[in-house]
Amino acid sequence: MRKIRSLFIPVLALFLLIFSSGCQATNATTIDVISFQPNGYNVMFFTNNSNSDLENIYFDAIIEIKAKYPSAFKDVQKEEKTMDDLEMGLKPESPSLVIMKNGKTIEHLSGDIAKNDLMDKLEQIIN
Repeated sequence: MRKIRSLFIPVLALFLLIFSSGCQATNATTIDVISFQPNGYNVMFFTNNSNSDLENIYFDAIIEIKAKYPSAFKDVQKEEKTMDDLEMGLKPESPSLVIMKNGKTIEHLSGDIAKNDLMDKLEQIIN
């Protein structure tokens, strides 16, 4: 009986360690990252396709600017990432547009933004 008691605490501790590590929350939300590089800027659009009304505003702005300045969109890339992969403080429930220059964020637009404001920001870096 004494032997069982002496094994009980280490076994219980091991069980709790295994159980708690398996229940940790992760940021495994999948995010689509669409990026392009006009005039030395790095523009990244982040979306998880969960808020189509807001995302459509961003997509419409990008598509209209692309139609107006097709040469600025030569190398558009799309990747899937998880929130764990990104270190940008993004909110997964809101689409975001991040504009960087020389590795530094110069603009971060997120959530409910007017399409014209998005287009103005994109047009500023293209011209």
